[in-house]
Amino acid sequence: MIILIGFISSFTLTLLFTPYLILYLKKNKIVDNPDERRIHQNAIPRMGGLVIYIVALITLLLCSDDLYQIKILFITSFFIFVCGFVDDIMGLKWNAKFILQFISAALLVFYLQSEYSTFKFFFLEIPFEYSIPLLIFFTIGAFNSVNLLDGLDGLASGFALIVFVLILGLAYLLNIPFLMIFSGIMIGSLIGFLRFNAYPAKIFLGDLGSLTLGFSLVLSTLLLSINSGVLDLTFSFIVLALPIIDTIR
Repeated sequence: MIILIGFISSFTLTLLFTPYLILYLKKNKIVDNPDERRIHQNAIPRMGGLVIYIVALITLLLCSDDLYQIKILFITSFFIFVCGFVDDIMGLKWNAKFILQFISAALLVFYLQSEYSTFKFFFLEIPFEYSIPLLIFFTIGAFNSVNLLDGLDGLASGFALIVFVLILGLAYLLNIPFLMIFSGIMIGSLIGFLRFNAYPAKIFLGDLGSLTLGFSLVLSTLLLSINSGVLDLTFSFIVLALPIIDTIR
């Protein structure tokens, strides 16, 4: 029942607030203007991920009593949020983006360290001390791969929606309450947002949206990958293979 409440709440709030965000962004000229690198003909507001991020956090606070997991989510996502927010408004140099993404990834890995003692990738068992740089590298790569996937109307948000449906199903089977609630909330927010982001898009995710979505997907898949003190990165890699392989290509 709480999952359904989270889904309906996030869906409704996203539908209500997105039109106001569109008007605000247009008024303040936080838009993507058409040029030779873009196919849209009119100025389209960016930074639409702001509504997904805020609605998800508010709904999560209302629906979940797992304050420890909420704290981890907020603290570890803060720097990636700042990275996308500032980049959408005024632009950031690549080195500043990397530093903020590195801090966010390092914090996430730091919090996950206490959850596992064995690290695996496909059929390889990797020594624990090497798991930290590998996880940080993977996390930063996944952030940016989802960001680079956001090239067509509704593509990144649609991809994230499909993955969160999968995560909800697996979290239900494995009985992980926080992930069930969080994925239900993200599904509601993304369906509501796609009303405005699907072709022809009235608003874009922006770097804020694509980076925070990438973060949410990495966090969720890693939490699903931890079982009995073993973190197997295989599942996260397979689920995020589309944007990762597309980025490598």
